[in-house]
Amino acid sequence: MSDDLRLWTTDEQGQKVLRGLTVEETEWYQEYSEKELAQRLGVSKPWANAEAFEKDKARWRELNRAHELARAEVIHADDNKRIAEEEAKPGFKRAKRRY
Repeated sequence: MSDDLRLWTTDEQGQKVLRGLTVEETEWYQEYSEKELAQRLGVSKPWANAEAFEKDKARWRELNRAHELARAEVIHADDNKRIAEEEAKPGFKRAKRRY
């Protein structure tokens, strides 16, 4: 399975996790995402009140930030590697930029 979006990685114990998160954080993140979708669709009301929802939403934001930053680091590193490989090829000429 391709992970072009760099969403997933494997932790030290060989478990599949969202990049930048632990196993426990990944499980919580996915459960929250499913509950939030169910609420938006009107399928269920998984939170007892607005305060509980806002508390979980704040945690989701923290985890999402860690996840997205970890993804960005990997994407940036992969892009730099690809560019370096292209530039190392014989006959490489840098394109002129038009401003």
